[in-house]
Amino acid sequence: MNDKHMQLGDELKRTTTLTTIERHKVAQMIMQDNAIVSYFFSIPDNDKDEWVRAVFDETI
Repeated sequence: MNDKHMQLGDELKRTTTLTTIERHKVAQMIMQDNAIVSYFFSIPDNDKDEWVRAVFDETI
């Protein structure tokens, strides 16, 4: 597990309005691919909630 994986939970909590369970589920989804983890961290903070919800809903 790299540093970004370790920071993912905190970043999701800081930048999204997901529930705890939703955050855990989407974190597992994002961590399946290092490229997606890197992309998440490149997104501006104000776009993360919408992007993460799309990942959670599997619409992207």
